[in-house]
Amino acid sequence: MNNLDKKQFNGLNILVLGDIILDHFIFGTSNRISPEAPVPIVEVKSEDYMLGGAANVANNISELGANCTLIGSIGHDLSGERIQSLSEEKKINFLPFLSNKKTTTKSRVFIDHHQISRLDYEDKSEVELLKNKKFMDLIKQHIIKNDSLVISDYCKGFISEIFVTKIIEFAKSNNKTVFVDTKKTNLDCFLNSDYVTPNVAELSKIVKYDVKNSQTAIKEACEIIFSKFQIQNLVITRSNKGAGLLSRNSSIFFKNKAIKVFDVTGAGDSFISIFSLLKTINFSDKMSLKISTAVGSIAVSKPGTYAVKMDEIIKFISDEK
Repeated sequence: MNNLDKKQFNGLNILVLGDIILDHFIFGTSNRISPEAPVPIVEVKSEDYMLGGAANVANNISELGANCTLIGSIGHDLSGERIQSLSEEKKINFLPFLSNKKTTTKSRVFIDHHQISRLDYEDKSEVELLKNKKFMDLIKQHIIKNDSLVISDYCKGFISEIFVTKIIEFAKSNNKTVFVDTKKTNLDCFLNSDYVTPNVAELSKIVKYDVKNSQTAIKEACEIIFSKFQIQNLVITRSNKGAGLLSRNSSIFFKNKAIKVFDVTGAGDSFISIFSLLKTINFSDKMSLKISTAVGSIAVSKPGTYAVKMDEIIKFISDEK
């Protein structure tokens, strides 16, 4: 199956598990420097709140027509309330774990479309999930109900090593495909995952040396990872050079069309969203890479945390021919 259409993912059920982030954007102008410090005074013109992290993955999946269940942790705060409201608006089945931690929030300040600073509100301590049998049972029920599992790990405390090891073991015992996007450098806890999707910078941190963004260097680094960790496939996103899909015995690379980059926020989320959908319905590796790379390109051409539309993907691919 390789032809993409508007209703391709209707009826598909995907579970997203991971670190939920509220993305906050502040847009303004500046005409003078503060007398208090050598910094610009920003006259705020507008603000926007968007789903980030695992919630952005869920938003992208939902936008593309699949049914998405999102499980992650939020706090008893205004940011958590905004996450719940946005999830409902985007038709995401959000099942929050309410903790005493603050909801991770990233506030970005822009002057005339140029980002000048980012403020992070977060608590990276681990969420105590394993002791909560009721919630663990809920997660397992939804793993069984859904077609695939996507793990979005920003290392904010929800995806602890022991927790995710048990979750993946349960998912694989129920014949579910597991997709992982992680900031972790030790991949042992992702034993038997089907696809792990680092970018080149993250790949460098995993192998502990600077990996050049070339096919040869990426292949060599992936060989090291396969020798150390029991995972099935690596999907390496390469910024403006496209992406590569590598297994122990094969590799495929796909270059993307040059495009003007506006904002890289959430591009990896967009990539794993469409990639997980395509592989769940058995698209070929080559077409999955091609389409997912196109989605990443569309995402970075848009301001803020953006959920790519199916019409945009179809047009982008058509224009490439």
